[in-house]
Amino acid sequence: MTTFIAQMIHQETLFFTLPFILVTTVWNSGQTLFALLVGGMALLSILDPLYFKVAERWRSVYFIFHAQCVFLVLLVTLPIMVHLTTGQSLLLALGITILVALPSFGTCLSSVPSNAGALLC
Repeated sequence: MTTFIAQMIHQETLFFTLPFILVTTVWNSGQTLFALLVGGMALLSILDPLYFKVAERWRSVYFIFHAQCVFLVLLVTLPIMVHLTTGQSLLLALGITILVALPSFGTCLSSVPSNAGALLC
């Protein structure tokens, strides 16, 4: 049930932020990769079997997916709500995302056996 609710929130976040990302992307730069990543994440979020397989099998990838969604919504909404410059909102979004995501990653890494990789938790 919680995975379904998280998927719904991820879909709303990704499809809300995707137009902003696409409009502001400079297509002959490295931003293209970021925009394609966001588009790929949006596509993954609507493909239920693939999304739930990732959520069940690779928890750390799922946490990274969630952290990226948090980063995106902060990156898009901070300049609108708080009237920050692009550079300021980028740094603040990055800082908040790291602060919010660290407890999840710590829990995920502590549950991994010492002989397993971090992506297996």
